[in-house]
Amino acid sequence: MQYFKLKKTKKITNIEISILFGLITAILMSFFGCLKQTENLEKNVLRLHILANSNSKEDQSVKLKVRDEILKNFDFNTYNNDINKSKQKIRSELKEIEAVAKKTLEKEGFDDSVKASLEKTYFDTREYKNFSMPAGVYDALKIEIGNAKGKNWWCVMVPSMCVPAASEKQKAINTFNDGEKDLITKGNKTEIRFKSIEIFKNIFLLRR
Repeated sequence: MQYFKLKKTKKITNIEISILFGLITAILMSFFGCLKQTENLEKNVLRLHILANSNSKEDQSVKLKVRDEILKNFDFNTYNNDINKSKQKIRSELKEIEAVAKKTLEKEGFDDSVKASLEKTYFDTREYKNFSMPAGVYDALKIEIGNAKGKNWWCVMVPSMCVPAASEKQKAINTFNDGEKDLITKGNKTEIRFKSIEIFKNIFLLRR
């Protein structure tokens, strides 16, 4: 009788192990599928990244004025969301971008230097009101004001999400494929998945 109980217990344990293994496999497949989608997003998104001189009220305020002038004077989303053409346009206009930013600063009474560059930049998971962007290394137009030690401001330039209207942002979101669109608009579920990806990348991938 004791032998029968032990044998029965062992059989149940094996079933539980099989179920657990199946769950782990499913979770890993889902995770790496999500990771693949985030890598696709990194290739298809161009971001704007503005770093203020410091966290003083004045520096943070003028940072936003620089943002407004950059967005008003330059449109990098004129190629039907073609990232490569948009990057080419940015490279050709870096000096002009710096000039506009510098003029804005001077108008507000600031003499800070300005540096504009197009480079790969690591971003943690960031959230808008109606969507999230996963952690990763993205192409970004980076504008550094003065010491560039203050809190930064960012948005997605291509597709064009640097706009206040929710309807315009939704149009931009709709340019992503179905998998990417589902990935960035799943609310709390997205936040959990993106956090796990962020931890993974922080541990195993080099920040650039």
